[in-house]
Amino acid sequence: MKSESLAVLVFFAACSAANLAAVQSGSRKAERFTKPLLMPLLLLFYLLTAQRPELSIAAALGLGFLGDTFLLGSGVFFACGLFSFLLGHICYLTAFVSPLSLSVLSPLFVICAATLCLLFSIPVGLRLFPFMDWHFRPAAAVYMAALLGMSFSALLRCSYAGGRCFWLPFLGSLFFVASDTMLAFRVFRGKGGRYSRMEGMAAYLIAQTMIVFGFLP
Repeated sequence: MKSESLAVLVFFAACSAANLAAVQSGSRKAERFTKPLLMPLLLLFYLLTAQRPELSIAAALGLGFLGDTFLLGSGVFFACGLFSFLLGHICYLTAFVSPLSLSVLSPLFVICAATLCLLFSIPVGLRLFPFMDWHFRPAAAVYMAALLGMSFSALLRCSYAGGRCFWLPFLGSLFFVASDTMLAFRVFRGKGGRYSRMEGMAAYLIAQTMIVFGFLP
C-alpha cells in the first residue's frame, strides 16, 4: 500500500473513531464536524489504492457523503439523505451485477436467496409500516427494495468472485442492511437512543469499508 493511501486510511480511521465517540457522548457539534469527512476520505483512499477505480463505487461513496450530510438535518433534509442513500444502493447494485452472467447462476440458488430477502423484509415491514405516515410508505417500500436488492446482488457475486473479493462486499451489504434497519426502528418506532445510534453508525462504517476493500487489489 502506498504511503499516501495509508495516511488517508489512518485519517479515515481516526475520524471514524472521533465520530463514534461524538455520537456516544451526544456531542452534536463534534458529530457535525466529523461525519461529512468520512466518505470523502474513504473515497480518496479508494481512488488512490484501486488499480482501476469503478465509477459506480466512487459514485456510491459520493452519495454516501451527501446522505451523511443531509441526515444531520431533519424534515426535507432527512428525505434528501434517504434519497441519496437510495441512489447509492443502486450504484452498488450496478457495480455488483455488471460482471454477472446469469447463465452460470443456478435458478434454485436465486430462488432461495430471494426467499431469504422476503423472509427478512416481510416481518420488518409489518413492524415498521403501521408507524409510518401513509404517504411515506411507498417511498419506504422502494428504499427497502433497493437495499435488499443491493445485498441480493452482492450475494450473486459468488458466481464470479471468490475469497475476500466476494465475502467483504457481501458481509458489508449485510452490515448496511443492519444499519438502515436500526435507523428505521429509531426514527419510526422511537426505539433505542444514543447507544443504538452509535451501533447503527458503526455498522454503516463497517459496511462501507468492507465493500471498498472488497474492490481493491
